[in-house]
Amino acid sequence: MIYSNLFLLSLLLCVVSAQADEIIQLVNEPCVNWEATAAAYQEAFAEWQEPECYTFTYTFLGFSVGEPGGVTRTVRNGTALEPDDDQPFGTLMDVWKLIEEQCIQNCPENGAHTCDIEYTTREDGNLVYPAFVSINPDALLMDEELIYRIQDVRTLDCEELETEEGEDVAIKADVCVNYETVKTNLEAALLQWENRTRNCYDFTIERVGRVTEDFRGPYQIAVQEGKVVEIVSATSQPDMNRSLSDWLQEIQTMCVDRCRADNDEEPYYDCTIDYDETVGYPTYFVFDPDQFIIDEELYYRITNFSSCEEEFDDISNSAVCIDYETVKTDYAAAIEKWNLVDNCYDYVIERQGRILDDFRGPFEVQVRDGEPQVMNMPNNSDGADRPNMMFTLSDWMAEIDEHCVAGCELASNKDAYYYCSLQYDSLWGFPTSIFFDPDENVADEEIYYTVSNFTPCERGAVAETGDNETSNCTHQSDDAYEFEAAYAKLETLLTDNPCYDFTYVVTGFLYPPPQPVTVRFRDESTSSLGSDDEFASLMEVMTFYRKTCFPCNDTVRPFACSITYDDLGLPENLWIDYVEMLADEEMGYTISNVTFVPCSEDPSQQICDPGWRDAKDKWASPACYDYTIRRVGEIPMEREGPFVVKVRDNKVINGTAMSVNMTVDDLLALVEEKCIVGCPDTEAFQCTNTYDAEFGFPTQISIDYDELMADEEEIYVITNFIAVTCNSGHEDDGAVTVCREWERLRTEVELIKDNWKDPPCYQYTMKRNNESTITVHVRNFTVASPKADSVEDASWIPVTFDEFLSEIRASCIDGCPSMGDANCSFDSKGEDFMGSWVITTKASTTNFAISDFEVVSCDKKIVTIAEDTPSSAADAKVSFGIGLFVTVVFLSFI
Repeated sequence: MIYSNLFLLSLLLCVVSAQADEIIQLVNEPCVNWEATAAAYQEAFAEWQEPECYTFTYTFLGFSVGEPGGVTRTVRNGTALEPDDDQPFGTLMDVWKLIEEQCIQNCPENGAHTCDIEYTTREDGNLVYPAFVSINPDALLMDEELIYRIQDVRTLDCEELETEEGEDVAIKADVCVNYETVKTNLEAALLQWENRTRNCYDFTIERVGRVTEDFRGPYQIAVQEGKVVEIVSATSQPDMNRSLSDWLQEIQTMCVDRCRADNDEEPYYDCTIDYDETVGYPTYFVFDPDQFIIDEELYYRITNFSSCEEEFDDISNSAVCIDYETVKTDYAAAIEKWNLVDNCYDYVIERQGRILDDFRGPFEVQVRDGEPQVMNMPNNSDGADRPNMMFTLSDWMAEIDEHCVAGCELASNKDAYYYCSLQYDSLWGFPTSIFFDPDENVADEEIYYTVSNFTPCERGAVAETGDNETSNCTHQSDDAYEFEAAYAKLETLLTDNPCYDFTYVVTGFLYPPPQPVTVRFRDESTSSLGSDDEFASLMEVMTFYRKTCFPCNDTVRPFACSITYDDLGLPENLWIDYVEMLADEEMGYTISNVTFVPCSEDPSQQICDPGWRDAKDKWASPACYDYTIRRVGEIPMEREGPFVVKVRDNKVINGTAMSVNMTVDDLLALVEEKCIVGCPDTEAFQCTNTYDAEFGFPTQISIDYDELMADEEEIYVITNFIAVTCNSGHEDDGAVTVCREWERLRTEVELIKDNWKDPPCYQYTMKRNNESTITVHVRNFTVASPKADSVEDASWIPVTFDEFLSEIRASCIDGCPSMGDANCSFDSKGEDFMGSWVITTKASTTNFAISDFEVVSCDKKIVTIAEDTPSSAADAKVSFGIGLFVTVVFLSFI
C-alpha cells in the first residue's frame, strides 16, 4: 500500500512538472529599451567632467546578507587614494564604465536584460553624475541584480587634500632648482592665460645665447584657432612651430611635472622664466637641461604680442568687473525680456547699507509714459542729503549697463565698478536685487537696492467681458497680478507675431483620453479650429482662464486655479478645481508646440499631417535595411506581429501571407494616399502619425477612417530600424549589418583625438591586408611624400592622420545607428592611433595596420618609398588607394 501511494505521488509530480514545463517558458531578453538608455547616457556623459579631486559615497542595494553599508571613496587625478580590489568602484568613472559595458556596448545582441539609470546634477549645477544604477543582467536571475545609489559627491581642494593625507610631494634631488618658485609663478601665469580666450594672436620669438645667426631669428608667429598657421623669418626655423600655449606646456612638463620623484622622465636642471603681468605668457625664459654641460642652455625672448580676437582688447582689466562674463550674460537675457515692457507701471524700491532710516525707504515709484514720480519721498528739513529715487526701471538697467557691462568692455574706462551682484525677475527681466561695489579699496561705499511689487498699469484689470460690454471689477491678489502681467506680455508678443500654430490637449479624469488638438491661427477666417474644439487662439486660452478664475463675483470663483507660463508669457499648463468637495471634476489643459510662422502660409495645406512633408524630405531611401513592425487593433493575433521586415535593393525579401510586406517608401506612400491627397478632404477621417526626427521614417502610423465606427483604425508601430549593406543578390545571409560597434568606436576615436598632439612633422607606416607597407611622411601638417600621381589619388594617397581619422568618422560613425555606411572596429596597440583598423563593407573586409609612428624634425630628410620598402612607389600608392579609397569612399556611390 505504501509503495502504491509513493508511486502515485511520484506520477503526480511528474505530470505537474511536465505541465509546468509546457506552460512556463522563461526566456531572457537582452537589452530591453537599450536605445533610450544609450541616448540618456550620451546626453549625461557629454556634461560629465571628472574633477581633479573629489569624494563620493555609494551603497549596494541589491541582494546581499546583512544591512547595506555605504562605501566612501576619495579620488585624486582619476585614482582612488585607497584602492580596494574587493569593491566595484574606485572612482565615478568606474560607474560610467559599468553602465556602458553592461547596458550599451554589446547591445542589442548581448547586454544586460534591463537597465534603469537616473542621472542628477549637483546643486551648484557644475557636475552631472549617475545617482541611481539598477542593472539586471539576466531576467531569470533576479538575485544577481546590481543596484547602487551614489550620493554625497563633493569636489575637494587638492592642496588641502595633500595636507590632510600627509603626503608631501617628493622632488628629485640635484635637479629642478627653485622648484617651488617656478611652480608657483607658472600656476599664476596659467591662471591669467587660461581665464582669457587665446585662440588667435601674433607674437615674435627670438633665440638668445650661444646660437648661430641662422637660427637666432626673430620669428614672427601667427596663431589661429590655437594652432600655428604662419612662421615668417629670413633664416631657418628650428623647432619654432609652437604656440604660446605650447611653450607654457613645455614649462609645465620639463620644469614642474618631471621634477616629481614619481615621474621617470628627466626634467631640466634649471628653469628661469619671466611672464607678462597682464596676460600670463612667458616673455623671457632660460632652460638649462644639464648642470654639467656648458653652453647648452636655451634662451628665448618673446615680444610684440597682439591679439586678433575682439574680446582681448575690449575685456575688462583684472582690477575691476569681478565675474564680468556672468554679469554680462545675465544682463543680456534680462534686457531682452525688459525691452518688451511698456512705459507704464508701478514698483517699490528700498535702499540698504549705511544710510539714514528716513532715506532707506521703501519708496513707491510710479512710471507713466516713461516719466518716474516718487509718491512717498520724505522731506529733508534737517538738511540731510536726500537720495535720488527718480528712476524708471529702464534707468536702473542703463545704470547696470554703464557700470557693470559696457563700462567693463574697455580696461581704461573709469566708470567700471569693482563688483556687481544682480538678480532679475524671471518673467519681466527687471532687476530685483542690485548690489554695487564701486571700489575694492574703499569701505562702506557699497550701494544696495531691492525692487518689489512691480505692477504694470493693467494691474487688476481683470475684466469680465460680454458681447458688447466690459465690467471693471478688479482683484488685488498676487496670482491675478501675475496673470495680468503675462496677459499683457502675450498681447505684445502676438502683436508682433500674429500668425502661429500650437497644440493643446485636455487633461483630467476623462475616458477615453482626449487626443491633442492642433490649432493653426492666421486670422479668424483661416483658423483650423473644428466645431468641437475649445480654443481658436492663444488669447482665447488666456481669456477662458481669466473669465473662469477671476470673475467679478468671488462667490462663483472655482475652489482652486493654477497656470504656468514660459519666459515669453506663453501659457503652458492650466488646472482648475471647480468644487473642493467633489472628486474627479478637475479640468486641465496643456499647451505646447507654439510655432510662429509667416502669415502667408496656408494652414489648410498642413492640417492633415504636418510632419509628413518634412519626414519625406529627410528620408534618404537607402537600398537595404531592416525594421520591425507591429499591427495594433482588432485583428487576428497571428497578424499582429511583430514582424522583422528585411529590405534589399528596395524590395521586401522575407514577406509572408501574414506579415506586413511594405518598405518604408510604401509606408510613406500609404500615409500620402490616406492622409494627404485631397487635404483637407482626405480618405481618412483623422491621422495621427509620428516620424523619426533625424531620418524621417515613420515610427507610428494611426489612420482612423470613420469617426462613427470603432475598431476600424489602421495602426502600425515601427521600431528597430537599421540600415545594412546590400550584397549582390537578394539573399539575406549576405547582408552586412552596419554600425554594429559604432558607439564603442566613437568613444575610442574621441579618446584618440583628445590625446592626439597634432605635431607638425611626423611619419608612420600603414599596411593594407598582406600587401606592401607604405611610409607616410608629414611635414608642416601636409603629406610631403609619397606624392599622389593623379587628382583622384590626391585625396587619399597618402593621407595625414587627421584626414584618415575624419574619413573613419564619416563612414563608420556619422549617420549611425540608422544610416551608417560600414561596420568598423579598432584594435589599439596602446598608444595614440596605432593598431588595426578593420572596415567591413558589402565588398570585403579590409584591415589597415598602422605602426611605427614617430615625431620627427621638420628638417629631417625624407626617405622615398623605393628606399623604404622593396615595393615600388607606384605599387605602394595603388595598394593604399585601393584599400582606403575603394573601401570607404566608393561605398557612398553604391
